[in-house]
Amino acid sequence: MLFWTMAGAAAEEAYATAEVSTVSSIGALIITFLPLLFFIAPAIIIPVAITKSRKKRLAAQKEAGLKSCPTCGKTVSVRAASCPHCGEPLIPETDSPKEQ
Repeated sequence: MLFWTMAGAAAEEAYATAEVSTVSSIGALIITFLPLLFFIAPAIIIPVAITKSRKKRLAAQKEAGLKSCPTCGKTVSVRAASCPHCGEPLIPETDSPKEQ
């Protein structure tokens, strides 16, 4: 009977150790994947969102006959000879590439 009691105590101790091990492995998984969730995913998602919004803005500007000044970045007319904000001469855009 004494042997059975010792074996039962050993089994309970092993079970308690396994429970702690499971809890610590879950903690390790959380610590491993939190940086992925909070740092890596936004580093991928935010630039994609910015690129999409920039493409929409550029399409709207082109439709309205506007473009961005290469020097100061402000919006100017496509027909302007120079930027009204910084005075930089603007090169007119051509739709077809130059043939040589």
